[in-house]
Amino acid sequence: MSKKVKFSLIFITFLLIVSIIGFWQAKKITANFEKPQTNTNQESEKIKIKDMLITETKDGQKYWEVFAALGEYTNTKNKATLTDVVGNFYKEGKVSVSFKADTGMYESDAKRITLDSKALIIAEDGTSLSADKIVWEGATDKINAFGHVQIIKSDMLYATCDRSEFTSDFQKFKTFDNTTTKVYSK
Repeated sequence: MSKKVKFSLIFITFLLIVSIIGFWQAKKITANFEKPQTNTNQESEKIKIKDMLITETKDGQKYWEVFAALGEYTNTKNKATLTDVVGNFYKEGKVSVSFKADTGMYESDAKRITLDSKALIIAEDGTSLSADKIVWEGATDKINAFGHVQIIKSDMLYATCDRSEFTSDFQKFKTFDNTTTKVYSK
């Protein structure tokens, strides 16, 4: 064997030994370096988001959207607490119902939107609903209103009650408890 071949073999062996030691040390140093991507303890994590926008689509078209000036999302409950809430429901690509409230909540598992404090909904036909609390139940597509409920339908109807139930298109509704209704003719 020539000197050149011997030197090359010794050099390659040296590099191999140094590499093995280097990889072994790197593995030892970084053994506890990985942070799991999922929270295995199911600890609650909260995220505050300015200008939060939540949307839902149905059959490829926007069904509703909720905008909040401030949102706080909790991962273990899949809930977003909302402040300064505004939003819209869509039908055939056009706004059919708009809403606003000082505070609210979106619960993704239940597909529920709750509006609190000065809650107001206005339908495309001008029907308005205001209450202390308004809840849209995504599972049933019903709207329930609670506390100081006031319903105004153009110049035809004015009603107050403690609780009411609506279809999402505002075509049918029921009033409950302490109901006063005034119907006007055109």
